[in-house]
Amino acid sequence: MILTHARMPGLELGVRDRDSEMTPQVVRGAPGGVTVAFVVEDVEWVAARAAVLGADILEPTTVMPYGQRPVLLRDPVGTVLHVSACMNSV
Repeated sequence: MILTHARMPGLELGVRDRDSEMTPQVVRGAPGGVTVAFVVEDVEWVAARAAVLGADILEPTTVMPYGQRPVLLRDPVGTVLHVSACMNSV
């Protein structure tokens, strides 16, 4: 499920089943917290900055068949973040 707001076109909140094929393999299974997703203009910059700040890169930036470039990372306190950019934004 993707929630959006008509007056905030850059804001999306995605909710997925933990065993969905759309859920990255590294975080499937028993819940251990929350995965927060952000859509940004420059995912490569975010990934590089996150690494400098101590985040673990769980899955490097890749090109997905549905038109996004995501990176999956875990921040220093354990929150899993899915950050992506639309292909026309990179």
